[in-house]
Amino acid sequence: MNDERRVSSPDGRKNPRLQIAQEFILSHRTIGKSTCLSRDLSLSGVFLQGRFPDIRPGDTVGLEFSMGPGAATYELDASVARVADDGIGLKFLSLDMDTYGALLDLTMLA
Repeated sequence: MNDERRVSSPDGRKNPRLQIAQEFILSHRTIGKSTCLSRDLSLSGVFLQGRFPDIRPGDTVGLEFSMGPGAATYELDASVARVADDGIGLKFLSLDMDTYGALLDLTMLA
C-alpha cells in the first residue's frame, strides 16, 4: 500500500486513516438520502465531504457503500463524531463480518 496516503495519527487513533475518495450513501432522518464522497477512511470511521447543516454531533446515520458497479452493497450505522465546514466525521457503530471485510478490502486495495 502507498504509505503517502496514510494520515498520521497524533491523536492516538487505533486505526490509521487512509485518504480515499469512496462513494457512500448517507441516510439521515432530516435530510433523507444523499450521495457523498469520503476524504479519508479507516476501519473505525470515515470523513464525508459536503455541507450538512441539519446533522449534529451524536446523531446516528445510516451508510451504504459498494466495491463497484454490480458488487454487493454493504450497510452500517455510524455516529456523528464531529461536524466541520467541509464535512462530517463518523464513527462506525457495530459492523458485521461481511461489512468489516469490505472495509478491510477498501483500505488494503487503495
